[in-house]
Amino acid sequence: MHKCLPLIFLLSFPLLASAQTVDVFTAVQNGGWNTASTWSPSGPPQPQSTNDKVKVIIPSGITVNTLDLIYPSQEMITRIDTIIIQGTLQLGNPNLDTSTDFFFDFPVYMVVENGGRLVDSTTASSNYGNGSSVTPRHVIALQKGQYNPSTGYDTSAIVIMPGGKFVGQCSDTSYPGTYVYGCSGGYANANWQYYGYTDICNLTLDSTKTNIISVYYLNGNINLPVILVNFSGYYQAGLGVQLQWSTSSEYNSSYFAVERSADGTSFTELGRVQAQGNSQIPHQYAFTDATVLKNAAPVYYYRLREVDLDGQFTYSKVIAIQIPQTGQPAGDLLLWPNPNTGSFQLQIPMGDNQKAMLRIVNLSGQVVQQQWVNSPTVSIQLRQAASGVYLVQVQYPDGTRKTLRMLVVR
Repeated sequence: MHKCLPLIFLLSFPLLASAQTVDVFTAVQNGGWNTASTWSPSGPPQPQSTNDKVKVIIPSGITVNTLDLIYPSQEMITRIDTIIIQGTLQLGNPNLDTSTDFFFDFPVYMVVENGGRLVDSTTASSNYGNGSSVTPRHVIALQKGQYNPSTGYDTSAIVIMPGGKFVGQCSDTSYPGTYVYGCSGGYANANWQYYGYTDICNLTLDSTKTNIISVYYLNGNINLPVILVNFSGYYQAGLGVQLQWSTSSEYNSSYFAVERSADGTSFTELGRVQAQGNSQIPHQYAFTDATVLKNAAPVYYYRLREVDLDGQFTYSKVIAIQIPQTGQPAGDLLLWPNPNTGSFQLQIPMGDNQKAMLRIVNLSGQVVQQQWVNSPTVSIQLRQAASGVYLVQVQYPDGTRKTLRMLVVR
């Protein structure tokens, strides 16, 4: 039995403040969602007074399942506003027939924290196609909610923090995949409807970032922004600042706006680079800021604004680029960031078809890493280096040498 808009995959999501009373239920032992002894205070979790909000916490080491959600089967008919998952939450019953997915009747905000696991335990359901006969899928249906001018967006989201896991049915040999659908309707309103979906088994989630799957309350279109995996840049004499970035996948992306600031606070758009729209393969991008040749500050700050087709946008990290100033010796060796964690970039004065030996030396005089370089810009990752001060030396074939000091903080 089941019912239910499409999901926005973001890297950040605002939390809305509320003056309402929040009833908090904490799992104290392994057990079923509807089992009273699973919770403190005694459950199942539900509002204690009209208009109360409900927050559920599943601590580390505790597993809560929904096997005892029997009528209606595997349907959360109680309003649960927030679920904090530090342990494990298993949604669904693998032993049911193909008429049952897992369905939320109200918008819910689930946060899978470091070490937490949200597990899809659903049977493969054929009831997600708005009444038509369809191939069974493992389905978790999230309510799309609505927009309230006084309180903001009231919709569903699954927030996967760094170290958290959303475990899907990716290895099911018959019906692989876990499909998160947006939906409307439910037990009290049988006029349910399914809209867009995403299969989490086909998503590239960045385990170092906060990944968010959310339902867009307005029109049901799936809108998953870009997963940006790298953004860097360097100054090249005679050309300006060279910026590069890459994405591992893109969903509904429109363009990248390149923005610059002289103080790291107030940014101005310099130009735009067309995005790929929808893609599951890596893409490389580049942009040249030649205006620094006419108006150079000692340091410029850059960021990207990734804009989706519907106007939604997210910002990248901010990077700082050092700009050689008038009066500095030509051909300076530049290094950034400094301090760093062992990963850094170098700009090396170098002529055509020239090469140089790069050495990283500790203060005891030991060479910890060395390599030949034949490009004016190189990215370096120290393979084995403890925290401390290092000398970065570039030696040319004629014996001349340039040296910088670098601080590594591990």
